Amino acid sequence: MLERDGMRDADRAAENPSVRGMSDGGMPLGDGPAGDIPEGGGGEDGGPAASATDEIEAQARRMGWLPRGEFRGDVEKWRPAQDFLDRGMNLLPVLQQQYRALDGRYASMQAQLRDSQKALADLTERTRRADERAYQRAVRDIEARRQAAVAS
Repeated sequence: MLERDGMRDADRAAENPSVRGMSDGGMPLGDGPAGDIPEGGGGEDGGPAASATDEIEAQARRMGWLPRGEFRGDVEKWRPAQDFLDRGMNLLPVLQQQYRALDGRYASMQAQLRDSQKALADLTERTRRADERAYQRAVRDIEARRQAAVAS
């Protein structure tokens, strides 16, 4: 059995019958009431209930869940592995829908940004060409005035 706070789960269960048949996360092991786990059917010896709990916890860990002992956040916000998985599965479709909507908006904004950048580049080039023509016109005008001044 696991040991927490210097007390084994078996000792804790002997003192408090409501703890009997609970996993580390406080979740009932097996399908029946908390107290009727068959001998060899739960715990560290590899029984089916322990295996199911381990599988649930492994899946929850892959999704970011941590056991209470490793959890660094607000203790009130910690959830058992099964609750964590259930919330993830219920929230996942909503989050995926929101992601698709935001991804569409992002793609649209990227296209608008590309169009704006292209328009700005075109405008900059037109302005540069207009400035170049104005400069050449001014140079021709000054040359014409200089030649007129020299001729007079």
